[in-house]
Amino acid sequence: MRGSWSLLAAAAAAAAVAAAPFTAATKTLTPTQMEGPFFLDLRTLRRDVTNGRPGVPLYLQLRVEGGCKPGGYGCKRLPDALVDVWHTDSRGIYSGFSDRGVNATGRDWMRGTQVTRKDGMITFRTIVPGWYPGRLAHLHVKVRLAVPPANRGHVGCLPYRPPMGFTTQLYLPDALVRSIYAVPPYNSVDTYVSDIDQDVVLEGDAAEYAALTMAVWPATAAWCTANGFTSGSPWGMGHVATYTLRLQS
Repeated sequence: MRGSWSLLAAAAAAAAVAAAPFTAATKTLTPTQMEGPFFLDLRTLRRDVTNGRPGVPLYLQLRVEGGCKPGGYGCKRLPDALVDVWHTDSRGIYSGFSDRGVNATGRDWMRGTQVTRKDGMITFRTIVPGWYPGRLAHLHVKVRLAVPPANRGHVGCLPYRPPMGFTTQLYLPDALVRSIYAVPPYNSVDTYVSDIDQDVVLEGDAAEYAALTMAVWPATAAWCTANGFTSGSPWGMGHVATYTLRLQS
């Protein structure tokens, strides 16, 4: 799926106590991916989207850059962008819908919105998403431009302008999700099948999968404290995942 905005993906592999460093080892144009049927335009401003649902903690750090020249150069960090994130819980169920025998209408777990800071960054506390048949482990991201500073506290009143939006899906490394899906609460679902050929969105496109896979490393108590999160959970410290979204107009 292609749009009027193009996305360049780059992820950092090094961890730091404060903000994770974001470096661009490669500047390869990557495609958008479809919004899918489970988007809800709730615009709930929050960092923690878990609603207390069980699962391995995942701290999702995104940086949004814009004004990129062809090849991904000349990008500038983009403040005041509205960023939506949504994905399934540990059972592979989306909130807000009745699906696969679970009625989750009126619920809003694993959904949240933030406005990028001056450095173009946001951080969500969520969990490693579960999976469902026909899809690899993934989460959805939508970027909407731009949010006037005076309206940051009233995001729900802003008009939705599709031409100014960019939507994609991000993935977790296969080895990580395989290890997590082998233990509770994730192993209550059928055995995970990580076959790109069977993913109805990727359709066997290994290059696209690689371009949209986040860099992930174990979270530490120091990192959580420095970034304003309470560390630890019944499912361990969790992981930090980073990704840079580069928009080219």
